[in-house]
Amino acid sequence: MTAPPAAARPGRVARDDPRRAALALRVAALIDAVAAGRPDEGARDALLADLRAWQAEHVAPYARLVAAHERRASTLTHEAAFAGPALPTDVFRMVRVSTYDEREDVRVFQTSGTTNGARGAHAFRDLSLYDRAARAAADAALFPDLAPRTADDAQGRMRLVVLAPREEEAPDSSLSYMLARFAEWYGASGDHGVTYAYSRDAIDASALRAALERAERDGAPLALLGTSFAFVFADEALGEQRFALPAGSRIMQTGGFKGRTRELVPEQMRALLAARYGVPDTHIVAEYGMTELSSQLYETTLAAALRGEVASPSPSRQARSACSASMTPRTSTPSARFRRPTSRGRTRPASC
Repeated sequence: MTAPPAAARPGRVARDDPRRAALALRVAALIDAVAAGRPDEGARDALLADLRAWQAEHVAPYARLVAAHERRASTLTHEAAFAGPALPTDVFRMVRVSTYDEREDVRVFQTSGTTNGARGAHAFRDLSLYDRAARAAADAALFPDLAPRTADDAQGRMRLVVLAPREEEAPDSSLSYMLARFAEWYGASGDHGVTYAYSRDAIDASALRAALERAERDGAPLALLGTSFAFVFADEALGEQRFALPAGSRIMQTGGFKGRTRELVPEQMRALLAARYGVPDTHIVAEYGMTELSSQLYETTLAAALRGEVASPSPSRQARSACSASMTPRTSTPSARFRRPTSRGRTRPASC
């Protein structure tokens, strides 16, 4: 029997494969449509079905899962059978999930490994869809007042202070990669436009204090972006000093504590941030990302406040995600958002 051509075997899809290119264009178009407020559920569902078929054909571990799913299709509900199986997050720790050879990798993002010890990995040879979806999500939830309103408008910018490692210090961190893109897309120009105040697992208290004091003195709003444990480190490093950041400032807080600091429930963390930096609760945005999904889930409090809407109380506050796999808005409560997926967590491969 003749072996199938390399591009047809799981894990071997050429970069210029026409079907791959067509799917990528449809994903990009759907990201743009959702970002513009023109979601098309029919187009979304058709794309999801075609992506599922593509992944079942070319992603080896997903192909095996689909085969098992089809053998028990008669026992599933109509909705479950239509949706297809979701890949367990554990798979990303055990095998490579991709449609191409590792020699083509341009970046491999890894999970923290705090849930199960071993680190999951998500490989990319093309980050353009990741970037497109990440920017659309940040435009909507974190920087809605900076996004151009028309094609002739310039991209708005503001000062950024980052409490996370630089991209070159943590090349396997999807968070560091995303924050580096934020610096490019949203960061103000000049020596004080973007300040990194975290390096080698420690807060640079001098750099952080100087950036915050400068913003107060200049009346320049800033965005403070960091991980939960970095904010706890910063709180300890700043001692008794409190700040009153200028109107328009905001905070993005993401991730868990990973056993590195004292743990705070979401309400405690929000209270700590508001008291320390003088930022209103509406301008504190929790973000949750998954390496396996390559997506971001944001609270919508800031966007609602800028629209003049009254945000929901914290227990029922809604969050929105822009997922590079599904490209469709979803909502969830903070109790679900802040819970790290367990080994039984499910996701779907996002690689094309």
